[in-house]
Amino acid sequence: MTAGLARADLLRIAFLGQIGVSLFFWLQYVGVQLTNAGISSILTIGMTPLMTAVVAAWWLGERFRGSYALAFVLGFGGTAIVATQRGAGLQFGFSRDFAIGAAA
Repeated sequence: MTAGLARADLLRIAFLGQIGVSLFFWLQYVGVQLTNAGISSILTIGMTPLMTAVVAAWWLGERFRGSYALAFVLGFGGTAIVATQRGAGLQFGFSRDFAIGAAA
């Protein structure tokens, strides 16, 4: 037993950590395959803090402040603009594979 954690808790943490990391990288590789490395990295870096705030509010019960909501809207909006661009400039368009890759 380590610092108040039971052995079963440590096994759950290790299992969930392995599943979480594996799922994260699998989805990232699918995204790179269906979009490109630039879009995938922008979505990964752009969405991680946003999803962390949502999960913290939903799962841990942390307060979701108004400033968080504003940051979420701005961050999600910026990420969506980058994800929907095709080529130079603001040429919006989707293909089915590109949309699946951006969502992954």
